[in-house]
Amino acid sequence: MFHDFLQDISERFTFLTYNIATNNCNHFTNECSTFLVDKTIPDFALKQAEEFFETPLGQMVKPMVMAQQNALIQGASSMFDTGSAENENKTLNVNPEAVLNTFSQLQGETPVAADLSDSITAISDISLLQESIITTPCLVLYLWSSVNEECKDSNTKMGEIAEKFSNDETSQVTFFSVNTQQVVEVAYNFNVKTIP
Repeated sequence: MFHDFLQDISERFTFLTYNIATNNCNHFTNECSTFLVDKTIPDFALKQAEEFFETPLGQMVKPMVMAQQNALIQGASSMFDTGSAENENKTLNVNPEAVLNTFSQLQGETPVAADLSDSITAISDISLLQESIITTPCLVLYLWSSVNEECKDSNTKMGEIAEKFSNDETSQVTFFSVNTQQVVEVAYNFNVKTIP
């Protein structure tokens, strides 16, 4: 009986219908709770994202959050297996061989010193990045290249920002970095064409 219910609502809760404010996992849980015990979940959980987006900070970050959400829905990133047959045929507008060749040509260039802060966690493979995106509530992902001279300055600046957040006990922001020279798949999956 519950399995049939899940089948009935499955089209409303897919990768393509997901909305962080109005159709997220809390809304799915609410539907299940109503079906199973004839009670809704508390509003503080159900309307958590909507209420956050009404705060000054929420209004500031909402455009970025929604843009990222829309980019994922439109297939701009193929990093995550959605399990949806509709998405299996979507491809990026980038020739993966061209991206890999471009990054491979840079392999022989003189590397730039990393100089990244200890407050930034370096991601060394794409599966670790996928896990971090899924499990970290608020993250900043810094993409850089070890052969780009301009990254010296941006590495220093990003390190300063990360240290400010790490010294703030109330902050829940976690900083991650990816050297696209070492983890080329990330550049491909995020459709990165230039660094910085």
